[in-house]
Amino acid sequence: MKAREGVKQRWTHAALSDWRELQTGEFVNIVRNAKVIARGRVEEVSGSGGVLWLDNEESETQTFLKSDGVFVRRP
Repeated sequence: MKAREGVKQRWTHAALSDWRELQTGEFVNIVRNAKVIARGRVEEVSGSGGVLWLDNEESETQTFLKSDGVFVRRP
């Protein structure tokens, strides 16, 4: 378990803390529990920075909430 926690901490530290910094069209990875669960291009970020809309590899729009415990990483 210690190894998993170490990986989780590295992913968390590399995560973008303020989603409002993201630019439309920027490629990002969405991470939960130290695993990439989605990747794609930023479609939009809410004004509060708590909601992110992402166009995934299948050209589908996905919505992610910061309050759900997901992290955004730039590759």
